[in-house]
Amino acid sequence: MQGGILTAYNSDHGCLLLLQFANPAALAAFLDVLQVTSEADVLTPGQIVTNIAFTVEGLRQAGLSDEEVRTLPEEFVQGMERRAGLLGDVRWNHPQRWRLPASNWALGINAPDLPEGDPAPRISMSSVHAVLQLRLLLSKDAQTTADARNALMAEMNRLVEVDAGIRPLSIQWMQRQRDKRSGDMQDHFGFADGSSNPVLRECQAGAHYSNQVHLGEILCGYPNLADETAPFGNPTHRAHAMLRDGSFMALRKLRQDVELLEDVLARATRQATETAGPNAPALTRETLMAKMMGRWPTGHPQAGQPLTPTPPPDKGYNDFNYDADPQAQSCPFHAHIRRANPRVSITKADAGARPPRIVRRGMSYGPPVDPQAAKSGEQPERGLVFMAYNASLGEQFEVVQSWLAGGNSAGSSSGVSDPFLGLAEPGRLRHFRFEHGGQTIRVALDGSDRLHDEPRPFVRLEWGAYFFAPSKKALADLQQWAASQGYKPAVTWCADQGEKEIARLRLIERQHGEAAAMAAWKTALEDPDSASHFVNASIWAAIRERHGGALRTPFGVLVADRDLVYKVFADSDTKLTITGYLPRMLRSFGILYLGRDAGQPDQVYEQESTACNAAIMALDQPAAFELARAVTQKVLGFMVKQTIDYAASDGEASWELTVDVHELVDPLLAAFCEAWFGLSEDGGHFRRVGYRWDWTPGEPPGYPGHFLSPSRYIFQPHPNATVEAIGAAHGDAARRAMENFLTQFGPTNAPVTKAVYNSPRGTGDIPFVARTVAGAMMGFIPTVDGNLRRILNEWLREGTLWALRARHAGTKAKNYMDALNRLRDDFIPAMQLRAVPELIWRTAVVSQTIGGVEVRPGDVIVAGAVSATQQSLAEGRQDIYHAFGGNRRVAGHPTHSCPGADPALAVMLGFFSALVETELPLRTGPIPMSLTMDGRVPAPSPPPS
Repeated sequence: MQGGILTAYNSDHGCLLLLQFANPAALAAFLDVLQVTSEADVLTPGQIVTNIAFTVEGLRQAGLSDEEVRTLPEEFVQGMERRAGLLGDVRWNHPQRWRLPASNWALGINAPDLPEGDPAPRISMSSVHAVLQLRLLLSKDAQTTADARNALMAEMNRLVEVDAGIRPLSIQWMQRQRDKRSGDMQDHFGFADGSSNPVLRECQAGAHYSNQVHLGEILCGYPNLADETAPFGNPTHRAHAMLRDGSFMALRKLRQDVELLEDVLARATRQATETAGPNAPALTRETLMAKMMGRWPTGHPQAGQPLTPTPPPDKGYNDFNYDADPQAQSCPFHAHIRRANPRVSITKADAGARPPRIVRRGMSYGPPVDPQAAKSGEQPERGLVFMAYNASLGEQFEVVQSWLAGGNSAGSSSGVSDPFLGLAEPGRLRHFRFEHGGQTIRVALDGSDRLHDEPRPFVRLEWGAYFFAPSKKALADLQQWAASQGYKPAVTWCADQGEKEIARLRLIERQHGEAAAMAAWKTALEDPDSASHFVNASIWAAIRERHGGALRTPFGVLVADRDLVYKVFADSDTKLTITGYLPRMLRSFGILYLGRDAGQPDQVYEQESTACNAAIMALDQPAAFELARAVTQKVLGFMVKQTIDYAASDGEASWELTVDVHELVDPLLAAFCEAWFGLSEDGGHFRRVGYRWDWTPGEPPGYPGHFLSPSRYIFQPHPNATVEAIGAAHGDAARRAMENFLTQFGPTNAPVTKAVYNSPRGTGDIPFVARTVAGAMMGFIPTVDGNLRRILNEWLREGTLWALRARHAGTKAKNYMDALNRLRDDFIPAMQLRAVPELIWRTAVVSQTIGGVEVRPGDVIVAGAVSATQQSLAEGRQDIYHAFGGNRRVAGHPTHSCPGADPALAVMLGFFSALVETELPLRTGPIPMSLTMDGRVPAPSPPPS
């Protein structure tokens, strides 16, 4: 197993480095040179010891499949953020309030701990794959902080320079605080630290309180007090075998407000002295601190000793229990150490009971407290980097943490929390009650009886995460798994699961008939939940790998293999036809060239498409990128300014804004409706608005809103009645409004509309121009809208946006090509995974064979564009043009390959560049597909003199 878990390192200096790996090859290269310290190593003074632990996403990157990940402990898979309610991480400790790690790798040994409100870029915990922990062991020679940090920094640089795909995200410097008189470790509040960890050997066990635990309480793969068989101990299961000799780690950065604590101690002892009776014992500062902690603070003659009638005999003052203090007259029930460990004895009558124990290996951060320093001005950031190892996060750490937050081992009111770690309710002072000298003392701690006062707890959770620290053997396995994948990303679908889903759908067909099966297939392939859980991706993978690339279903002949999908796109209009779109077009925008086959005797497709396609392909991509970036930045800035103004007018000290992605995407698409197609609100024909569910016929249609639903109606293989009704109504309204707009204003200077309007086919034919331009917009708007939303959702889910913001902090892309180079390795895989449109359909004209499936005339052929892009993703190929029906700039391109693919990509890259580059304090919002920003309201400008 790794060192530092069973036995603590003798070290005063250390650091954490949060890491991300661009691909499995980068992770493999990193592990290949990483030499972790093991428990068996003979350590030498002044040596740098090394540990590493992985998040669940890091294990996925190493090669664990989604199915394997689901067999790991649920709390680890969910992560600390999603367990916030159970942990008691509420109010200002909620993940939405976390002050996330700074993107500070470039600052090296000078990376500071940032105060609240600092505008420096932060990273999201979802972007973290691993945490590297380095510590410098003590030596006989004195170690200055600068010397220690230089040595640790040199080692970190050596490791991260191994591969360009190793991405250092954030450094957290740590050090031990020591009592100057005794040399013992202490925290910033002035208490001895690390004295009550459990022991493994019987010779170390105490007489009054054993404190001995099974190895299975710390390391995975061993029995514990309650389980004779090791949980997750199946050696034949790859993921479970990986757990053996490893340990789960809870990591939490806890900010300590020393100044506030000192103010409370001074006020409380002063008030107690003023109100005490003549015979009442004095409540000193040290006594109050001891009552809150359960041990005497450093500086007291009994420093480190617990509040028990008889001091424990052992050197660590750890051999004691509370049997002699059942009424909490000495040590309050709610004292920190009594809440965290009630020290109950387990007997045979308690079979199955398992008191939660954890091994703490944290260190402090920030400068030591200087009692002589001036208290005026902003105090330095300081606190504790809490690290707890245990074999079960859910049965050990999470139980202890919930005891501290509310529910507790003593059975007392859950409304009373830990004196140090508890949180006051809004509008209420938090109190601590205890017995002293035969009297009940009630001390006001933190909080305020004024509802809107800013919270200021003693200890605030800055951020946290769950990690797993594998054994050295498991690390070697992870290195091999990652190396076997190379530069191919770890896919999140499973052909075996897809085959099971196909079997389930076929069973529905046998038992309930073709209509029910068609509806079930539609859900499996098109439902958003199916996509988010990769059900449809698994089905497509199964068709590619198990069915020759194509499969006949009640939904249609599904074509999944990339080459077969391209053959469907490239059919020369002799075996397949696109004219199945025409009846739907007629009920919506009207007949468009997008529903016509090329090469027909009447040459209608060629006459109607030439001018429009050429104009779209001629659109200026760099200009599109710049406009998209500028519009997105402008919309963000406007909303923030408006929010700050509202907060200032309400007298608030801070502001907070949550932005739904449609509030950014709708104005962006509207800007291109105006720039490329010439639309405006002039004349009242259109409104500049996104999709509105409450629109009624007779009202002006919106742009971009009315160009979304007709696309879904026309291009989905089997739209339902609701989609048909809305799509037809919206398309008809947009066409009529376009005709009236063009009749009044002409083509304006918009390049696409102007080209169609002035073309030989468009001259004097406003209805043709109107439906052609509407059709072009229908191709552009839903595609860009869908891809922007899906890619952003994937980036938020994976933490990619935050990793990119950290990587490119303080810099802006010089131009479109620079932005493409900066973002492509993250943009393209996300688009391949979630490509829009997912499906493109044709109708068979003659009998033929596709991938071994006999096709009959009239069959609906459903080409899985998303299956083709996912196949490229799995193979490590950066090809996205299957999502556009092919690359129109390549000779011999399919007839209906999208002419606007490249301009659309420029728009999308401009949007994402704005999010990556903005200096606004973006973070993941509280609802899906949202972003949150907050900050302090600026002080009003002084009136002119």
